[in-house]
Amino acid sequence: MPKIFKNHYFIAFIILVAALMVAFSNIVFLGKTLTTSSLTVGTTRNGPYLYDKDKPLLPITDGGASAWHFEPAIQLNNQAIKKWELPLWNPYNGAGQPLAADMQSSSFSPLTLPLNLSPTPVVWDIFLLLRLLIAGLLTFAFLRLINIKTVGAIAGAVTFMLSGYLMFFINMAHLNVEILVPLMLISVEFIHRKINPLSIFLLIFTSALVALGGMPEAAMLNFSFAFTYFVYRSFQGYKEDKKGLQVLTRSTYFLFGIIAGLMISSIGWLPFVEYSRIFWSNHMEANKGIISLDPRHFIQYLSPVFIGVRNATYVGVIPLFLSIVTKKEHKQKWFFAIAALIIGLKLFGIGVNWLGYLPIINRVFLFKYGQVLFAISISVLTAMAIDGGLKTSLWRVILLVPVWLGALYYFLTNAAKLFNVKQLRLDHYASLSVKWALLFLAICILLVLIPRLFKKIKVSYIAIATTLLIFLELWAHIPSGRAVRHDPYIAPPFVKYLQKQKGEFRTHALH
Repeated sequence: MPKIFKNHYFIAFIILVAALMVAFSNIVFLGKTLTTSSLTVGTTRNGPYLYDKDKPLLPITDGGASAWHFEPAIQLNNQAIKKWELPLWNPYNGAGQPLAADMQSSSFSPLTLPLNLSPTPVVWDIFLLLRLLIAGLLTFAFLRLINIKTVGAIAGAVTFMLSGYLMFFINMAHLNVEILVPLMLISVEFIHRKINPLSIFLLIFTSALVALGGMPEAAMLNFSFAFTYFVYRSFQGYKEDKKGLQVLTRSTYFLFGIIAGLMISSIGWLPFVEYSRIFWSNHMEANKGIISLDPRHFIQYLSPVFIGVRNATYVGVIPLFLSIVTKKEHKQKWFFAIAALIIGLKLFGIGVNWLGYLPIINRVFLFKYGQVLFAISISVLTAMAIDGGLKTSLWRVILLVPVWLGALYYFLTNAAKLFNVKQLRLDHYASLSVKWALLFLAICILLVLIPRLFKKIKVSYIAIATTLLIFLELWAHIPSGRAVRHDPYIAPPFVKYLQKQKGEFRTHALH
């Protein structure tokens, strides 16, 4: 057998690609699309010109943001590139407005280069799926780097790749930055272990890629999370060797790498700073969180869209259960456990609202963009739980299971009164989701108890079964209703007529 088939990274690549092909088979094989242009008002009030296919109700966070900005901005980038110009200006909105300076247009992001060169409907779907694959592969690479065995690393990669946040924001520009969270962690780990040209280059490259990604709020959280992880690893290193000078040297190179990356990527963020310096708003009020102990809010962690499609904190019942119940022996566990706890509490405004008032952080809509940090933390903890053989104490299971079952039962018996998304006709989707959550919670409890009851069963079999169940659970919650792939930029006759008119003019339309 060729060596490549024994390579753990190759095996992970094949498994993650297969997982995406199964989970999004309607996109890969049936001509459906992940884009939202066909589902929203566009060139005509009924959507794109000549689109006459189904328009399913899609439970994603914001279909308009990508259809009205991200996708058209990529078209403008493409037009500029074809003219051998920099994509700096959008002449079509109002009296014209900056293009690259809004950052969300991702005009200079290497990740969006294929789109900027060829923004066809097929390339869009490939791009959106590739972002998920990159998120999974980077998570796998980080987990392997911190000595998680292959099966656990694949489980963590699947958990992050198919987490609720990435699924319900799959069409959004800010995922360009957020899928790089594990890459920033890899860069920190490299520079912590050994300061050499490779580790410094990787940190510079990653910092530049994050800054060019196209979302300043997500980028700030990404850098903040990496910085916090660096402090944690530096503290661990100091405890081990008591060499303060080495910590200082490492910190110097870390800051140098971040600053160098930001300088290299200045073409992406300097126009934004100039354009928006007087428009910076703070989100201190929004960052207070939900400030409620209502059961509906907590159940959001157990099943999607319990309190609406804007709150996609769902990471899967099985990963969440394993993160809380199982014992973990990994030395990095406390960072991700504390991160998940703080971010989870922050999302509900319980005791840590001061986070939203910190400098820089108060410029970030933490309630939304903080969810990806919760997802990566739970993914890492899940990998550690599986890597450790699902070891647990019976009292943890006995204590938590009734609480979870009670919360889910409460929801099932009050479903009609609880949904605030009923006006969107999503109650059927959410009801189905909670039934899946109940089923997988029951299976997960059995998985944790089996190694204790049947000690002759190999732990590796349990680990593989758990990984498969994580995939099945997350797959069950992925919205399946998608529009048919269609080119939304086919110009209708009235647009062609206007384009032929000479001189500069503006149009205004109603309905």
